[in-house]
Amino acid sequence: MKIQTDFQNLATRGAARMRGSLMLQRVRRVARGYLGSSALGFEDHTSGAPEPIGHEGGLEDLAQTGEAGGTRPDTVTQSHERPRIELRAYDVAAVRNDYRQLYFPDDAPNLEPIVCSLRENAECHPSNIGADERLCVEILRFTTASMELGAPHVAYEPASAILANALSSCGGYSLVMCELARVAGLPARYLGLFGIPSVGSHALVEVHFDDRWHLFDPTFGVFFYSGTRWDGTGRVLSASDIIASRERPTLIQAVEKPWGRDYPEQRRFAVQPLLDPPTSHVVEYWSEEGRRTLFPVAFGNDAIISIPVEIDLRSQRTFQLGERTGKWQDTWLEYNADRRNGYFFIGGTCPTIFHCVRIKVEAPGRLRVTYIAAPESSGGLGVFPLAGCLLFASETDGLATTFCFFLNSDDPSFLLIAEHNYWIDVAQYTFEVEDNPQPVTVI
Repeated sequence: MKIQTDFQNLATRGAARMRGSLMLQRVRRVARGYLGSSALGFEDHTSGAPEPIGHEGGLEDLAQTGEAGGTRPDTVTQSHERPRIELRAYDVAAVRNDYRQLYFPDDAPNLEPIVCSLRENAECHPSNIGADERLCVEILRFTTASMELGAPHVAYEPASAILANALSSCGGYSLVMCELARVAGLPARYLGLFGIPSVGSHALVEVHFDDRWHLFDPTFGVFFYSGTRWDGTGRVLSASDIIASRERPTLIQAVEKPWGRDYPEQRRFAVQPLLDPPTSHVVEYWSEEGRRTLFPVAFGNDAIISIPVEIDLRSQRTFQLGERTGKWQDTWLEYNADRRNGYFFIGGTCPTIFHCVRIKVEAPGRLRVTYIAAPESSGGLGVFPLAGCLLFASETDGLATTFCFFLNSDDPSFLLIAEHNYWIDVAQYTFEVEDNPQPVTVI
């Protein structure tokens, strides 16, 4: 067990090596200056993963190859750190060009024959629709109809391997469509939606053509359109268009049913407006409530987002999210049930996720916050006080990290950050009222 209660001890400990985006580096640099490096509590827990699975073959082979079935989320192994594309800030043209880079450049020869075939297949769509838009809709259809939905055996592997395994979650569907669009020469970016009612989060794709971004949901094979039918009189909308729209845009489906591994049959389906709920297979993701309450949104693979966490300790002095099981799934379910609980993950690179924690209390008093990481986590947890709180102690004991604050505001807040991938097994908050506050040594 390591307990730090004075600045001298904190300042003499070696600083953890920090990586990531410029903004993240700045936050960590400021946090180090304010707290001292070891108050951030960064320590590695796990490492190691198998190599990705390769695949060779043409379009129909990829559409039909793979074994049915899946694996529980807690048995997923990772073959790669989440691939990243470093983007140059402020130069719009340069950023779009960077989004043409593949996550896995060596996979391009496997994907080029697929894109060539999809270009030919896209000719079946109305000729008054632009060639890039027709191709994107056909890539969407191919991706949705080439795999089953489920937890993959290996995460973050090349698109050809994902297609060969024919089983993936929304992240894999999005990676495949991104890579196929990039091979076709179109800038494409990952887009993450968070705060979806009863679902949590979802990964999608935006592709840039005709001087605009256009959103596609390859998991369900749908997109939003500005017209009532996909006939060339409107345009495929971006995520910003959809969220800001006063009226719900038309949701268009490119497949009759998703996840059938039946792309040759789905090619005969006429792209059309989606059936109204409750028959819609995307009602949970694209309900009107969901469209209006999505937050935050991660635009691009290098995005940094802050998940709001609201903990009310006025009527009860303790709050716990999740049970000590060594797994993060119950925490994920509690987040889905009430978004005020925050999120089950901190850190990562696609996007990088912070937690902005707001506490409701009757100050003054002391707050003890303990986060216990799931065993598959790598790297430790750090904190950066924002308002109304003073950090006076931190403690790291195995997978558990504890921060102790003195609160002099009824609405204090702080930022939780992680160096790598921090999966939350348990989050505990305990508040103690102090009628006669005693002096504390602030680190």
